[in-house]
Parts: sequence; C-alpha cells; structure tokens
Amino acid sequence: MLIVDDNRDLAQGMARLLRAMGHRVELAHDGPEGIEVARRLRPGVVLLDIGLPTLDGYQVAQTLRREEGLRDTRLIAITGY
Repeated sequence: MLIVDDNRDLAQGMARLLRAMGHRVELAHDGPEGIEVARRLRPGVVLLDIGLPTLDGYQVAQTLRREEGLRDTRLIAITGY
C-alpha cells in the first residue's frame, strides 16, 4: 500500500494505523515522489491526496493509469477539501 500525501503528520498517522492492521505501507509526500515509489513498488492500493504540490492527485492518477504495471492498482482519493 502506498500513501501519497503532503501532510506528513496525517500520512504517518494513517501508515501507523494501517501497519497495526497488518498492511505493508510506504509513504510519498508529493506527486513526483508518489509516481516514482509506485513504479518501484507496484502497490495494490494507493491512497492519494488530491491537493498535492507540484503535480496534483488527478495528474498523479492519470500518470499511474498510463503505466503498464499500475493500470489495475486501486486508487483511493483522500483530501481535506
């Protein structure tokens, strides 16, 4: 599982909770880093903040959907909007 969120406290809190539930979780804190980590790890699920700096969550999602090995990854939008 990958969490992509620029709010580090929120991302770390979610990661702790999900790890306590038995999930393997990695973090990224902006769009380009999220894409890089997703390409490397090929997670089954990405929790993706919509309001990211540099590349927003929509742009990250579009990029991930174009990637051969990530097209079936479940993307879950998270946002504070």
